[in-house]
Amino acid sequence: TITGTYSTSNITPPAQVEFNFGGMDTAVAGGAATAGAWNASQTVWFGGPAQAITSLTNAAFNGTDEVPVTDPNAPPDAPLIRQSVFAPGMAMTVKSSNGGLASFTSTAGLPLPTALPSRDGSSYVSATINGTAAPLYYVSGKQINLQIPYELQTSFSATDTSFPVVMLLTSGGVTWSYSFTLQPVAPGIFADNGVWNATDSQEPVQANSKDNPAPAGSVVIVYYTGAGALAGTLGDGQPAVPSTPAPQSRLNLTLSGKGITPIIFSDASPATSAGVSMAPGMVGIAQAAFRLPNNLPTGGYQLSIALQGMVGSGTTAALLPNLVTGNSVSLWVGACTENCVQ
Repeated sequence: TITGTYSTSNITPPAQVEFNFGGMDTAVAGGAATAGAWNASQTVWFGGPAQAITSLTNAAFNGTDEVPVTDPNAPPDAPLIRQSVFAPGMAMTVKSSNGGLASFTSTAGLPLPTALPSRDGSSYVSATINGTAAPLYYVSGKQINLQIPYELQTSFSATDTSFPVVMLLTSGGVTWSYSFTLQPVAPGIFADNGVWNATDSQEPVQANSKDNPAPAGSVVIVYYTGAGALAGTLGDGQPAVPSTPAPQSRLNLTLSGKGITPIIFSDASPATSAGVSMAPGMVGIAQAAFRLPNNLPTGGYQLSIALQGMVGSGTTAALLPNLVTGNSVSLWVGACTENCVQ
């Protein structure tokens, strides 16, 4: 038995490399020493460093939540780091620190495809989650945005509210596998342009910011992902329309700051202070519209999100007991302009 460590360099993945080994054995036959040459070869596929995918992230967040590498061929030093939790139907971002995800950049049209090819057609990227094709928004060397298929919702029950899944990502003919956990909801307000000032007809007019605050008493729209199953069907990768069923989950938005008692906007019965729907023309994105109090002091506030998930459908649907919290974003309020009170 011969054991050793071998290395190679100057490989541009994906690449197939053949290793050749040889030597001379000495054997004793009939009392006389004889020599015999031997050789062996082994072909190995190189798909890039084991850390090619560094994180899977709720697409609404700027930060990253990392997941363990579960490729059975990962080397012993592949990082084992904390898992993240996601929900069916939501937008997910796959990130790479070394440009190992694709050899090209491509943005999808609507409805979203399940594979994005390079311009010359020589390469493509695709992904499956537990064997179901995932629609792709965007691919590049360092980032892939995809939608988690809605079909995976059927694996939940009132007693089994999370389960592991495996994502297989194929780029240039090489496949990586990574695992993470699904639960019914995984809320996240989009950190960039997630809050918009709106009209009374709930039409967004401009992104909310310090320079463009929403007047007290006016309507605000919040865009978020991770709302989970819908109260009806919508195909993976399909943009929502006004008639698209709303999410089954129940929403709580909490406004806090400036010394006020926190204000909760909710679509949970009996409260009706927030209207929730899927955002028309978007894939995997929900929206919530609510009206600010008309006596709210001007300035900056924090708006945080929480969802109560539901499993099953129709008469068998069950609302789960706990709220799942997400992130917080800034909401800027200006002076009231209509129907104001002191």
